[in-house]
Amino acid sequence: MTPGNEDILSGNIGKTFFSYSIPNVLSLLAISSSGVVDGFFVGNYAGAASLAAINLVIPFYSLIYAICIMLTTGGSVRCAKYLGEKNQRAAASIFSKTLIIIISFSFIITLIAILFPASIAFILGAKGELIDLSIIYIQYLSLFTIFFLGVYSLSTFIRIEGGPIWASVSIISGALCNVLLDWLLVGKWGMGLKGAALATGGAQVISMIMMLFFYLTKRNLLYFTLSNNGWNEIWKACYNGISEFTNELSGGLIILLFNWIMITQFGVPGVAAFTVINYTIWIGLMVFWGISESSLPLISTNFGARQPERIVAFLKYAFGSTFFTGLVLFFLLFSIPDYLIGLFLQPQEIQSIEIAQDFTIILKWAFLFNGLNIIFSAYFTAMHKPLESTLVAITRSLFLPAMAVMILPVFIGETGIYIAIPLAEILTFVIALYFFYKLRPSSFNLTLNTKR
Repeated sequence: MTPGNEDILSGNIGKTFFSYSIPNVLSLLAISSSGVVDGFFVGNYAGAASLAAINLVIPFYSLIYAICIMLTTGGSVRCAKYLGEKNQRAAASIFSKTLIIIISFSFIITLIAILFPASIAFILGAKGELIDLSIIYIQYLSLFTIFFLGVYSLSTFIRIEGGPIWASVSIISGALCNVLLDWLLVGKWGMGLKGAALATGGAQVISMIMMLFFYLTKRNLLYFTLSNNGWNEIWKACYNGISEFTNELSGGLIILLFNWIMITQFGVPGVAAFTVINYTIWIGLMVFWGISESSLPLISTNFGARQPERIVAFLKYAFGSTFFTGLVLFFLLFSIPDYLIGLFLQPQEIQSIEIAQDFTIILKWAFLFNGLNIIFSAYFTAMHKPLESTLVAITRSLFLPAMAVMILPVFIGETGIYIAIPLAEILTFVIALYFFYKLRPSSFNLTLNTKR
């Protein structure tokens, strides 16, 4: 057992929690910075239409990421539980099979995107000038699919082995390269969306190379093997990661729905405004997901080791950190919304700026609840309760916001569009509290219960 794994089972709670959560939050912020930095340079150097095209393409990559996240999260939770039970061979088997599927899936997606970019753009709702812009972004970004998915998957397994700092340094290094490449390709050379896609992809290549060194330069608990347990473990992993799949896919579907509503209601300026709003949501969610993902191995490993008191202690830190972060984001949107919007839109984009301002006034309330809902969902996943985790995930990220955005505007006009996301988060919080009361750590018989 590695020192990092020993810390999970017996180390200081606060020190262990922050040693996992801080690097993971920084890593996800670095990952999200690729899109945000692209948005900054594209919005300021290529205009609102190019910015809108990026947002139109997001749902396609949400589907791709959703499958990767399902495999990786479900596999990592089972992997961590096996390590907690000191079954290294079973853990290595899940690790290997997960990577094999992700690599195969990456090549399939790249081939589809290169051959059928126009069809993808049409399905995503691109019209007029947005069609050609979307095609460019899809074709060039798809060349790096294996690096996008590989970075996410490897970083998750590296953290399980007690290497959160290595994973974070790799991702942050790639993010810094992304800033440099965006400045060069988009800002200096004026390559627009082509440059933004190449910059983002190049950053992932750097991160992947650094992560591979983790497995090439030392002996690890997880190693590549084709033996043990068969492929049935992957189906179990997918089932356990279904809530994270739902979270990511639902986010993409909601963006698709909002894009359709905004382009119908306001045209290209509306989609550009929602793109800015989506960056704000994205940054907040990255922090929350960083905390929740770092909590997964902490909770699931202690679940395997039958230590409920440590599960409760880690949960307290997770909920506290998430709520504090939500308050910070709330006050930022309350105090400096115009500055945040101005980072992505040029002053002459008056209509887009006004729409974004109206959206922000109501959106900020969502940050008081969405992080807590994400922690609840992660907890249920870590405790091998995928049904409850999926219900919380799909309620907050798809079912309730979709219903709200389609129904409320009929009665209260444009305000109904803006209120949909906060209302969905508040109602989901009530549902999640009910599930948690039924499935709190003390409700599990961790001494006798070995069912997964």
